[in-house]
Amino acid sequence: VFQNYGKKVVQYARSILTKRDRNTSQKSLYKNLSYQVNYDSKNQTYTVGIDVGSSDNYWAYVESGVAGKDRKQSNVGKNADVLDLPDFKFRSQNLARVVVEGWIKNKPIKLRGADGKFQAKTESNIKSASFLIGRAIASRGLPYSGFLSTPILTQDKTLAQDLANAFQKDLTKYFDYELENTFKE
Repeated sequence: VFQNYGKKVVQYARSILTKRDRNTSQKSLYKNLSYQVNYDSKNQTYTVGIDVGSSDNYWAYVESGVAGKDRKQSNVGKNADVLDLPDFKFRSQNLARVVVEGWIKNKPIKLRGADGKFQAKTESNIKSASFLIGRAIASRGLPYSGFLSTPILTQDKTLAQDLANAFQKDLTKYFDYELENTFKE
């Protein structure tokens, strides 16, 4: 039951990342999503750990979104309590140019000039575009994706019923075994 829970959370989280176009060119967040079920024999408890890999806080930004300097995207910070995330907000007027420049170079986007025609990705064009894109992101913020909290909340709703069904199957098997062995003697 717990293996199935972890599998479904990861599967659903990956589908949200894909549907909402939240993957990087390397798909590091998508690829690093995994789960592990642990059993503590001392306390007789199971835990399901969802791992997002070595993507530091990037996953948290994608999950809860980031409020902009001038306005807040809808649902930023929604379900933050599920994963115990802080409220993220851009404090400056612009992002670091290096970050946006790297994104422009890696993404298969085409730059347009003032006349609307496509332009080559020259160093000066990339710098201009990175300034404008960085300023827009810092001003407007990044939208909430809920790629991890939504699957967890969804699977939590069905977990109790799944446990009850598994317990019922185990009891049925146990009673069948006991009845079969009792009448053999």
